[in-house]
Amino acid sequence: MSRKRKQTLPINKNSGVKVTQTKFFSGPIPTPETLSDYNRIDSTFAERIMKMAEIDQKSKVRLNNRASIFAFLITSFGMIFAIASIAGLLYGLYLAIDLGMESTIKWIVGCMASVGGVFIWRKVR
Repeated sequence: MSRKRKQTLPINKNSGVKVTQTKFFSGPIPTPETLSDYNRIDSTFAERIMKMAEIDQKSKVRLNNRASIFAFLITSFGMIFAIASIAGLLYGLYLAIDLGMESTIKWIVGCMASVGGVFIWRKVR
């Protein structure tokens, strides 16, 4: 949340020069002057605003932690399944060579190239 407060002050009425002062803040917590203005309306407003900001900050940290854990799990599972699929293809290649199945060998090598291509494309991207 961001707010601007603009105030124009004349320097000299005869000179025609005006000075503009702009105060800008960003975030869930207003300036101390604004907080004191809120407290004039109700004495609990400033405390409630601070509590809201603390809850908001905790929520953002918790969300960031969950996103990091989720990204780690996705990457880990991807690596595990990739290694398992390469191992399975290598075992299939071994069996195809051992049994003399040339068409199966071509199919398995093509699959290995496509899996490897995915990893290379991901690294380049």
